[in-house]
Amino acid sequence: MTISIQLVEVPENEQVLTRQVAFPSAGGTIGRAFDCTLVLPDFNRFLSRVHAEIVPCADGSGGYELINRSANGLTVNVQPLTKGKRIALFDGDVIKLGGYVLLVSDLNSALSKPASAKAPVEAKPAALSGGPLESPFKHNLVDQDDFMSPFGQEETIVSETGHMDEAPISEFSVEHVQSDDPFGDDPFSEEEITLREPTAKRPQTEDDDLDIPVLEAQSLARETSPSLRSREHQMFQENLKLLTKLVEQQKPARREHLGREKLMACLQVTLDRFLETLTPQTLEEEFDDYLSGWGSKDKKYWDLYRKQFNRKLKQGDFRRQFLAMFVEELREKDQQS
Repeated sequence: MTISIQLVEVPENEQVLTRQVAFPSAGGTIGRAFDCTLVLPDFNRFLSRVHAEIVPCADGSGGYELINRSANGLTVNVQPLTKGKRIALFDGDVIKLGGYVLLVSDLNSALSKPASAKAPVEAKPAALSGGPLESPFKHNLVDQDDFMSPFGQEETIVSETGHMDEAPISEFSVEHVQSDDPFGDDPFSEEEITLREPTAKRPQTEDDDLDIPVLEAQSLARETSPSLRSREHQMFQENLKLLTKLVEQQKPARREHLGREKLMACLQVTLDRFLETLTPQTLEEEFDDYLSGWGSKDKKYWDLYRKQFNRKLKQGDFRRQFLAMFVEELREKDQQS
């Protein structure tokens, strides 16, 4: 189920069971026939039994196409679509069939979004990542004194052609650095850096074992930093939204199933009631008022039935009677539910 149709406008003299129908992945049909995926009642018979058909794209891209199967035509986004032609459907397209206006909802585009956005990666300085430190500015300054080169790095050499040849900048060194330097601790470093090498090897004592839990606690504190917790909270919220969207998408399918069951039950009851009006017992009671005592009653029954049937069929009495019974059964089912 990757596409659904929503009925935006319905004719005033027509009644529909549901205003949103979810199509299966194989597509479906739209028309006034009861076996269509989307049934649109039309008393004026402007719509065909199968007015349009929705099929998957032949290129396998996952989209859908609309094919015009009608005689009176339809429009897609105010553009007419001739009979037998097809057009690709996208999210937000508006289809007009007679007095009906349909809105296309492509769920495949909603589900194609990633479940969670990747967390932004914080860039580390080149000196801390192990690479060479790049110059802060890329301008080819010809000044002999490079004020932007820290820690007295080598000066740039200007060749005879006028281009600057930057000397490779050496990495940071831990030599000649005070042990209590307040800028020595690097918050982005993954490992502890020892600034001063011990002069003599100290024998291992029991206190050395206590350093392991301290390091584990420090690493755990770094892992549970506020930025990491905020990213996890953001991922949880996105997953929750996706789950809620999937649950909401399943509701129209369930309502469609219940609507079809109610429709079939109403059709069955209406057909039984309609057939009762055509039984011989009912017609015999109706024709007795028109028969006299002379002649054969069987022949007169047949002549009266033939005349009445042709008259009702020509005037559309059978159709109106069946539709009235069907609408009455639908209203009773709605009141019971």
